[in-house]
Amino acid sequence: MSVRLCEVPKFRLALGRTRTTSTRVLDLLRQAKKPVLIGGHGVWWSGAERQLEAVGHTLNIPIFNIPYHQKLLGEESEAYMGLADLHQYAPSKFALQEADVALMVGGRLDNQMNFGNPPFFPEALPLVCINGSPEELELNRAADHTLLSDPGAFFEALLASHTAGELSFDRPWFEENRRQRGLWVEQMQQDTEQEAAGDPRLHPLQLALDVQSAMGLEDWLVIDGGNTHFWSEIAINMAGWCGQKLKGILHPGAFSMGGWGFLRAGRQAQAPSRPRGGDQRGRRIPLRRTQHRGDLSGKRANHRGH
Repeated sequence: MSVRLCEVPKFRLALGRTRTTSTRVLDLLRQAKKPVLIGGHGVWWSGAERQLEAVGHTLNIPIFNIPYHQKLLGEESEAYMGLADLHQYAPSKFALQEADVALMVGGRLDNQMNFGNPPFFPEALPLVCINGSPEELELNRAADHTLLSDPGAFFEALLASHTAGELSFDRPWFEENRRQRGLWVEQMQQDTEQEAAGDPRLHPLQLALDVQSAMGLEDWLVIDGGNTHFWSEIAINMAGWCGQKLKGILHPGAFSMGGWGFLRAGRQAQAPSRPRGGDQRGRRIPLRRTQHRGDLSGKRANHRGH
C-alpha cells in the first residue's frame, strides 16, 4: 500500500521580528519598483483618506481595500483598484504576485489576509505593516517589518520623500493594474450577460448592478449581509469603474454580520425626506437590465485610454 503525503503549507516565521523605523521602510521602498498598498480601518480612524489617495496618485502606487473594512476611497478614484480579495476582486492576485513590496496600513493580518501567509502573500514578497497602536502591531507579527505610526503621518512622510525627489515609481506599473481592473470588469459583465441569456432568473450580480444604476450622487447604498454583500461589493467596483458616484455606502461590516438593510429601510419609511432611487417627481426608475448594460459598455470604452 502506497502512502501519499500532503504538502505542508508554508508560513511566515513570526519569531524574532522587531519593529522597524520609518527610515528603514523608506529605504525598502526606494529599492522597489512595483509596490502595492492595502488600507484598512486604521486609515479611516486617523482621517487620512485624502493623504492615502494623494499617495496613490502622486507616487503611482495601486491602492486596495481590506475586505469588510470601512471604504477608504470612492470606487471611481483612479488610485483605487479594488478589494484585496481573490474572490471579490480577482486582479488583486496579479498585483500581489507581481509586486516587490506590500504595505498594509491600518489593518490586521487576520484570516481575511490569510494571516500574512502564502498563497495570498507570496513567500518572497516583503510585507510591511504600519499601525497606529502597539496592540495592532502585536497581531501583525507575521509581517517582515512592522512600523508604529499614525497612518496619516506615514502618508505625509511618503509624500515629503517624493517632494524631495527621493521616492517615485514608474507609471506603467500603476497603469497595468488599472488595465487589469478594466479587463476584469469587461469579463464580469460578459459572464453575467451570458448566464442571463435564455434564463428568466436574475443573477444576484445583475440585480446589484440594476439597483445601482438607479442611484445618484445624493443616494446611499445600504448593503444587507450574507450573499447580498458578496455580489454587491463586486457590483460596486464595476459601477465605480464606469464613473458612478454615490453619496455613501453603508456595509454590514466584518463577515457580513451587520445586516443593515432592514434597519435602514425602516428609518427611511418613518422619515422619507425624499424618494430614494427615484426621479424628481418621485416616480421609481425601472431597473431594466438592458438599460444598464448599454450604459456600462459605453462608459467602459471611455476608460480604455487611461
